[in-house]
Amino acid sequence: MIRYCILVCVGFVSGCSLLLIGENVVSISGEVEGDCLLSLIPNDAEIIHNFYTRDVSGKFNEGFTVLSRSDIYKVTVSCNGTLVYSTVINYPEEMDKFNLGVISPSD
Repeated sequence: MIRYCILVCVGFVSGCSLLLIGENVVSISGEVEGDCLLSLIPNDAEIIHNFYTRDVSGKFNEGFTVLSRSDIYKVTVSCNGTLVYSTVINYPEEMDKFNLGVISPSD
């Protein structure tokens, strides 16, 4: 009986420490003309939720909560219902790509 209690305690302690817990914030910056919709979508997302998108205009710097593990994200910008920018970013390896620069409808 004591052996099982020890196994349960060890399993509980090691199991909790092995879980990947936590979140990070990714900041996406850039500049657009007019009112646009910025999206940061996880590669494995099956449903696009509202918390993946932000309304942006002019110069912007928007924060998105992401998991602390490495993942692939799709960044899109749509203006007036038209997709004007799209890229895929490997997080955290390509953090510099979250600075989108100036985006115009002709991009």
